[in-house]
Amino acid sequence: MNSVFREPNPDRRPQLGRLLRKKSAKRRRWIRCRFHRADEYYLKSATRLAPSRMTRALFVNSFPAGSPWTSTCGFDQIVNNMATYHYRTAGDANMNVVIRGPAGAYGGGALYHSQMNEAWFCNAPGIKVVCPSTPYDAKGLMKSALRDGNPVLFYEIKQLYRDNHIAEVLPEEDYVVPFGSARIRREGSDVTFVTYGNNVYHCMTAAKKLADEGIEAEVIDIRSLVPLDEESIVKSIAKTNRVVVVNEAPKTCGFAGEIVARISDLAFEYLDAPPIRVTRMDTPVPWAKPLELYVLPSVDKIVAAAHRVLRF
Repeated sequence: MNSVFREPNPDRRPQLGRLLRKKSAKRRRWIRCRFHRADEYYLKSATRLAPSRMTRALFVNSFPAGSPWTSTCGFDQIVNNMATYHYRTAGDANMNVVIRGPAGAYGGGALYHSQMNEAWFCNAPGIKVVCPSTPYDAKGLMKSALRDGNPVLFYEIKQLYRDNHIAEVLPEEDYVVPFGSARIRREGSDVTFVTYGNNVYHCMTAAKKLADEGIEAEVIDIRSLVPLDEESIVKSIAKTNRVVVVNEAPKTCGFAGEIVARISDLAFEYLDAPPIRVTRMDTPVPWAKPLELYVLPSVDKIVAAAHRVLRF
């Protein structure tokens, strides 16, 4: 049986663009169309071009995490065509498409433009899913995605676009951030926070508050959801013996639950307390700011969760 994933080609260094391009000996064809209720056609175009070796990068406004009609109309093409193409052709062809999806809440986007539905696509074998929290990781993961032979969903947190506090000067030399490699943002010995995206900064702030109480929290930014760096998570829990998983997706069937399940499988013997999730409530995100913050993870909720596991 052939593998679901194709091995990446480190020599491929295509340029990121908003156009789909197909090269042949006779002609060069460009395909461009708006991604507003036309996403099915757009993605089918990408599917038809899959046998070529040119990487396609799609920038989809508020997709897949924003507008519900774009995420649902394009879902079939992503999950049933892109994700399975390499497998269905017995490894003869690959779907090297990068789908950039602005996502996330905390910006007053209300129910249509505050969603995090990464778990939908993590459930589809053949798709890689990443969610960077820093400019350095965004550039490095994008380069990895463009050079990878598989479809990659690249979640970009909209709230971080406008956060000048995370600005940094990036290296001019070539570098990549490999998939399946988590980053320890803060070392600690009492409790582990596992998170990604915008919630990394909430966890960092919570860790600073806990440090004032003499509690040292370790913060792990997983960066890559599929594949997931299980080893780094287990290694941290073996040290702290307690874990809180934080993300801004709904609690029911969210990716935080998947992380907790894997912790139970791989690190149960290290736990001194049950893992706790801090997630969005199972409700649409309200527009009013106080209500938005009420349903989403916050620093205070993370600190309370840490106290809870430490008291167990």
